[in-house]
Amino acid sequence: ARKSLLGDYLSWLRNEAFPNLDFGGRKVVADCANGAWSQLAPRVLRAFGADPVIIHDGPNGANINEGCGSLHPEMTAKVVTREDAFMGLSLDGDGDRVLLSDAKGRILDGDAVMAGLAKHTLPTDKTVVATVMSNLALENWVKALGGTLLRTPVGDRHVAEAMREGGHSLGGE
Repeated sequence: ARKSLLGDYLSWLRNEAFPNLDFGGRKVVADCANGAWSQLAPRVLRAFGADPVIIHDGPNGANINEGCGSLHPEMTAKVVTREDAFMGLSLDGDGDRVLLSDAKGRILDGDAVMAGLAKHTLPTDKTVVATVMSNLALENWVKALGGTLLRTPVGDRHVAEAMREGGHSLGGE
């Protein structure tokens, strides 16, 4: 039953959630932090046409987040540049947080990622949800694009709640 659930999830991601996402065979590095996504990340990336380069995918019950993952995104950034990859994902152990590295090995924080995504969501949804910890540059960028940054208290549950209540499509912490 677990295999069919994963297959159903991958099918939903590929066909409904992100039907236009295609990595076109490009290398994508994923640091799985020796955690929950150690087996999932390569399958998800392949489903979107990536050539995955997976690191820190050997959980042993004690090494989760140990010197890797989103706590140490410089590890992913180094592999991205060494492998001449398109991008890198630094996950945390339970897979609910990610930092990105671009093709030049630069680490992009959450505000930078939301700023990039805002260019695509603001034409239809004029609000981006973020916490009070997001920087002023993000707020100014969203304003320049004709939108509003809605700030919430710190915590992903506050962001998710504001997104649900307002029907907003982009938010993060």
